[in-house]
Amino acid sequence: MKQYKMISAVIFDMDGTVFDTERLGVEKWIQAFEEIGIPAPVKVLYNKIGLSGKDSRKLMQQECGIQFDYDVVKKLKQKKIKDHISLYGTPVKEGLVELMEFLKTQGIKSAIATSRSRENTLFYLQNAGDNIDKQFDAIITGEMVERGKPNPDIFLLASKCLEVTPEHCLVVEDSVNGVKAAVAAQMRAVMIPDLVEPNLDLKQLVFTVKTSLRDIISIICKANDIG
Repeated sequence: MKQYKMISAVIFDMDGTVFDTERLGVEKWIQAFEEIGIPAPVKVLYNKIGLSGKDSRKLMQQECGIQFDYDVVKKLKQKKIKDHISLYGTPVKEGLVELMEFLKTQGIKSAIATSRSRENTLFYLQNAGDNIDKQFDAIITGEMVERGKPNPDIFLLASKCLEVTPEHCLVVEDSVNGVKAAVAAQMRAVMIPDLVEPNLDLKQLVFTVKTSLRDIISIICKANDIG
């Protein structure tokens, strides 16, 4: 039986959830590997979604070997992404603007909780248009916590910054690691799949699986008894 406790805050993952940047990231990783003449470990690029930079480095180093220079490839990837976003803007997920307007009208707090660095996070937000960078009450980034997802630290810090207890926070995620982190923080996790579809075990962990950020509005309406 789903528990519909009142939702006072919504905490969003960024890549693949708020912005359509996970597939852009995978594409630019592959291009960066091609540029240095090494086959891209495509499976690892998907498995690392939601991980901190430190954990991503460890996973890719294990796959590519001790001679692999993670920093060189990552720097190439980051430049390719920044060049793309500088030209075309940050691609925004369907329903985000509508959802953020709804949260504001209802007095519901919001936060970004991303494994990315603050510098990259702000770059994405500032290039998204529609004043999206000013819509969130808190921005929590990877370097602000000791342990990355799937540990709960980043969501617990977001809860603290918003001054809302975990049981009244709703987390919106696209990744396996993010969902596990939200559940470990004892928050309701809604998964909106992006590059990775949930398996049966993950479906049992999440509060629900939806297809669009717009669907979050109906979840909040039900939990908060909004007509």
